[in-house]
Amino acid sequence: MDYKSVRKGNTQAGFNENASTWLFFELIVISFMIGGFTFNWIIGVAAFIILTALLFFKKTKKILLVLLTILATILGGILGGMFGGIIGAIVLGILFLLISGGLHIGAYEWTEDMN
Repeated sequence: MDYKSVRKGNTQAGFNENASTWLFFELIVISFMIGGFTFNWIIGVAAFIILTALLFFKKTKKILLVLLTILATILGGILGGMFGGIIGAIVLGILFLLISGGLHIGAYEWTEDMN
C-alpha cells in the first residue's frame, strides 16, 4: 500500500465523518420541528430515534437520504425564489442539490463503514 492511497483513504474518512455530522444535525433539526409542531417533545425525541434507526437498514437509509436531498433542493429553490426570482430558485436549487447530495453520499459511506 503506497502513501497516496493511504492519504486518500484518510481524507475520505474525514470527509465522511463531517458528512455524518451534517446528517445528524439535519435529523436533530427535523426532530425539533416535529416536536415543536406537535407541542410534544416526547414525539420529537421519538422522531429522532426513529430517524436514526432508519439509518441501520440499507433500503430505508437510501430512501431517507434521497428524501433529505430532495428537501434540501426544495429549500434551496424556495430561498432562491425569495431573493432572485425564478432564476435564483433554479440556481440555488441546483446548488443545494449538489451540496446536499455530496454530503448525503458521504454520510451513506460513513454509515456503511460503521455497520
